[in-house]
Amino acid sequence: MSMLEYIQRTRHLISCITTHPVDMATQVHVFVSDMSAGYQRFYLT
Repeated sequence: MSMLEYIQRTRHLISCITTHPVDMATQVHVFVSDMSAGYQRFYLT
């Protein structure tokens, strides 16, 4: 992937996020599941 393609893809993703924001329940779920995954990784190492 060239730098131009990367920039275009990033701009597209940002425009999707700003026009259709993620609801709060999904944000909380992702945050909590990432926290538990982080703790599991910490204890496994």
